[in-house]
Amino acid sequence: MNNQVAIHKLQGNFWQTSAIYPGSQKRVRARFSSYKDVKKNEKYLKTLLADGKNPNANRKIGDLLELHLQKCPETKVIERKNVFIMFCERFCKTKICDLNVYDLKKWFRDIQKARDYSDLTLNHIKGNLNHFFYYLVDEGIIMESPLSQIRFNRNPPPKKPRVYLTVNEIKELLDNAKEYSPLFLYPFLYCLAHTGARRSEVVGLRWKDVDFPRGVLTFIETKNGTNRTIKMSPQLTKLLQGQPRTSSYVFTNPKGEQVGRSQLNRHIYAFKAHYPFHKDWQCHAFRHSFAYNNLKGGMNMYELQALLGHKSIQLTIDLYGQLLSEDVEKPSPYNF
Repeated sequence: MNNQVAIHKLQGNFWQTSAIYPGSQKRVRARFSSYKDVKKNEKYLKTLLADGKNPNANRKIGDLLELHLQKCPETKVIERKNVFIMFCERFCKTKICDLNVYDLKKWFRDIQKARDYSDLTLNHIKGNLNHFFYYLVDEGIIMESPLSQIRFNRNPPPKKPRVYLTVNEIKELLDNAKEYSPLFLYPFLYCLAHTGARRSEVVGLRWKDVDFPRGVLTFIETKNGTNRTIKMSPQLTKLLQGQPRTSSYVFTNPKGEQVGRSQLNRHIYAFKAHYPFHKDWQCHAFRHSFAYNNLKGGMNMYELQALLGHKSIQLTIDLYGQLLSEDVEKPSPYNF
């Protein structure tokens, strides 16, 4: 046993490796739920036993990241560029053998404090980084992802209560916007209300992605990485057909340029100051309200998932499932 790896079949369809770990001379055991995973671990341990040490232990994380990006160009580790940069700044010069769970936990809490991230966002960041660490596991560079020991709340309460607007409240806001800014803010908010799209999706909408003969528009490279095509309502079609085409973008500022985020925020703040409203709404409130009013109107969750562009039905249910019970007009089947 001092120079070999043993594999044991356990109860419940589990497998276990057992070997004397080099350096510490202690027996180590690892349990896996599949034969494929236990064979990967066996290969890794045999490399350690043959060399007496991990040949990759002194490799720096920055070098391994570069190798990962070369071999896996579709990786999601760089999906959040700012987070990827912060990860590199903290760990690129760290040897993979020196990386530990404590340092990673501290890094997550540091960026949460600096950027005001929610636990839900930290979960997404962890998922992106796992593409890199799972690659290291597959290559036999490490035994398991250090992120496997880090947990965040998967269903944390929203940091701010979601704002839902009724049909009448949406109409009131749009009427006020039409009076305040008929050529800029009104058409933008109108599109948000009729599509349930994210602000960034509407800002990036181009004329080439609007198909009037088919009555559809396409949001390109949305948050989940895919394109999403939806049908336009007759009212939205009429509004878009009346929009001036001064740019390749559908919604432009008064100078005919693509709308900037800060510029849009300034217009919204000025509009809200001019027309005070009893709910503190933001652009995303139109997306929540789109889901809320569609569910009240009888739309099922799978239809709503497709319109909102969620990757999984579970996400749609987690976000809006409670509305089905809260907003049923007649919850009792009895009339006595």
